[in-house]
Amino acid sequence: MDFLLAEGLRPFSVLAGFIVILLVIELALVMAGFSSNIEFDAAGEGIDVDPGLDAGADLMPSAGEGLLSPHELALLELPPERASQLAGAKPSPFRKLLLLVGIGKGPLLVSLTCIAAGISACGYALQLVSDSLSGAMFRPAIAVAIAFVPGLLLGGRLAGVAARLIPSFESHAISAQTYNGRRGQVVIGDARRGDAAQVRWRDMYGTTHSLMAEPLRDSDIIPAGSEVLIVKTRDRQPRIVSLN
Repeated sequence: MDFLLAEGLRPFSVLAGFIVILLVIELALVMAGFSSNIEFDAAGEGIDVDPGLDAGADLMPSAGEGLLSPHELALLELPPERASQLAGAKPSPFRKLLLLVGIGKGPLLVSLTCIAAGISACGYALQLVSDSLSGAMFRPAIAVAIAFVPGLLLGGRLAGVAARLIPSFESHAISAQTYNGRRGQVVIGDARRGDAAQVRWRDMYGTTHSLMAEPLRDSDIIPAGSEVLIVKTRDRQPRIVSLN
């Protein structure tokens, strides 16, 4: 214990204690039926869809290059950030930075825990290597400054791993509107106006769902096997746009 509270390791030991506190809070929320993952559907109704931070993860890279025209976007009920993506707008640097460090990949407290773990691990490694090579550790402020950026990047990777593991031990109830703005695949039938096809898609927790949908565009015929973007019109009807 005295070693962990040594001057050079003290900031990273404090972070380790912070990790325990965050995990206890998240566990308490899960036991109570809640989560620190704050989610809203496209209309802001209810708590079912993750907001714009990782919304683009469901889209193919080309989907941000003007997939839908302004007229088509006007027919839809989409979150502002997803609408700007589909109109061809680039993700903001701030949004990219948040995803890089793991914010938006899963429950907020889990992401913060991973960030704290990444910085703490890098700090411990730095100080232990320094102590073994030179017989002394860096001053705490210097050690934190050196470990901060690699710790953030490591925390982002850990948050990504945690986000993939969470569906295996945490269940969630979602509404029928969660498909809005997600990628899916036509599995049965050819979709055309007046003749819906079955579309399979996955929610943010990895659970597979199916729905019946027609193309957004009157002239489109989307065959089985096609990758599609699923959207919701302002009259709350599911529609699909081919991503092939």
